[in-house]
Amino acid sequence: MRTYPAGMRIDSSNFNPVIFWAFGIQMVALNYQTEDVAMSLNTAMFEQNGRSGYILKPSVMWDKTHVMFNRFNPWDKEFDGLHTTILTLQIISGQYVSQHYSTNVQVEVEVIGIPVDCAKQKTKVVPKNALNPIWNDIFTFQVLFADLAFIRFVVIDASTSHLVTQRVIPLKCLRPGYRHVRLRNGSGQPQELSTLFVYSKHEEELLETRNGLENFSVSTSKRMSIFSKVRELSDTSKQDSKEQVPNTAGTKLKRRMFFISVFGVTAPDEYIILKVTQDSTVADTIAQALTKVGRLDEKIADYVLVEDVQSGWEKKDQEKASCQRILDVGEKVLAAQNKWKGAGKFILRKLSDDPSSRAWMTTMLKEQKRQMEEFSTTDWEGEEHMFLVCVFNVSPDQPYTIFKAPVTSTAQDIITQAMKKAHRANTEDPRDFVLLEEVSELHQSSSSKKLGGEKSDTSRTLADDENVYQAQNDWRTAAGRFVLMNRSEISMDEEDKKRLSKGSISKGSNFSKRFGSKRLSRNTTPGEKLLAYPQPETFHRSISFPSQVNSTSIVSKATAPSPTLSPAPPERSGPFRISKKISKLSFKLNK
Repeated sequence: MRTYPAGMRIDSSNFNPVIFWAFGIQMVALNYQTEDVAMSLNTAMFEQNGRSGYILKPSVMWDKTHVMFNRFNPWDKEFDGLHTTILTLQIISGQYVSQHYSTNVQVEVEVIGIPVDCAKQKTKVVPKNALNPIWNDIFTFQVLFADLAFIRFVVIDASTSHLVTQRVIPLKCLRPGYRHVRLRNGSGQPQELSTLFVYSKHEEELLETRNGLENFSVSTSKRMSIFSKVRELSDTSKQDSKEQVPNTAGTKLKRRMFFISVFGVTAPDEYIILKVTQDSTVADTIAQALTKVGRLDEKIADYVLVEDVQSGWEKKDQEKASCQRILDVGEKVLAAQNKWKGAGKFILRKLSDDPSSRAWMTTMLKEQKRQMEEFSTTDWEGEEHMFLVCVFNVSPDQPYTIFKAPVTSTAQDIITQAMKKAHRANTEDPRDFVLLEEVSELHQSSSSKKLGGEKSDTSRTLADDENVYQAQNDWRTAAGRFVLMNRSEISMDEEDKKRLSKGSISKGSNFSKRFGSKRLSRNTTPGEKLLAYPQPETFHRSISFPSQVNSTSIVSKATAPSPTLSPAPPERSGPFRISKKISKLSFKLNK
């Protein structure tokens, strides 16, 4: 993409190219016949690598692993995933800043970048001394997007406000410490002796360590028992507790800031960016996430932080099932993230007291315990893993049932097992039922940041061959459940019907073996098969026997309320006709 000055700029003026670079535009054309601030910025931009003509874009625009990838907007006022740079700049003195040594000189320091970073400061005026003026003024600037930030030094004549000398330097190219900045004139030509003596210091924003466990409150003893189970299963919390040393001096320590993404806070597929340090625990992370979305009245004990990690970094590993683990409230999030063997993410889930939530929590804890245990036998990998599932509406006298099932179970397998447990498998066909998935999601209102946000319930019908364990693991919150519904009572769209029909074809043979089928078997007698097919309302059948058996015709007739059909044409008598007619009749009945 290329931009250029509009034709309405009849004075050949230029626009600020930084804002176009910030949006990722590759070529920003300028009017080279005009030597202004825009041309000085363009010159400084491509002087970074020896004027090769190509500058690598900031990583936020092309690095998919960056937390701000596809979320960076230069017009924003706040950025959660960018490290803030604190620039301390001291203008000490100058040498030969003007050709007229009796000029009243003043230095103007300006930061040019995205709109939130633009700032300007001025030193005091040194009267009638352009040979070796001394200012010794200190300025501090806060820069959010340092990749596209420029420092512009301008020496002006205080009496006329005209530019005397100037220089534009990218912030990344300004080395810290004491430096001599060589100045140029308004046309960008270097001056032989003009310099500024400056001191600069670059500091990254740091965070103060906080102990989130001080504000950790437990609502019920049941919730505390859940976290005690997690704490027992977490080996990292035991190691971290030994490494923690109390700060007896009472001073506030500052740590370097890192960014993590947490899903499930506002919506299942959306994430928020949190600032953490190496000492931040899971309790600190949950508290920060709830504070950021305005849920100040909710307790940390009602939430758990789950890590969802793939088995590897390759693309083929992302197709496999991920491994989930509940983090202990005292575990450090960066230490847990450092142990990942593949792509992973953090998910915030809210606990509830319904049976589905308890089944999900128990399954997670058992899976976590199974992974930590060391098996001495060699055939443990051949055993099929189990999980707990809760199914509602299994019978009129039983609102729900919880049972164990293999992780490879499909929806029809779960329906069959639930109906067997409710003693309905012998009286009803499991193929007449479907499994309905209901998930309660919490969405934060965009108009106002009220506490709690808005709740929305989504439901969908599981296909007969869909994996229930994978569907339960995809719940972003613990407020989900499976409901057993009759297939005729569910109003399904065309897409669900296609999926269910596809699944029932693959599973039909298995259920016909277990529970029988309405299809006719081969052992059915011809009379039963005849009754199974729709009968004509009235028909006549005439058979002629040989003369030595009976000379009269035997007529078989069945009557019905509807009008009769036309009689069959007369048949010739003969010994060979009876076998032919009987074979035709048997063929039609068997068909």
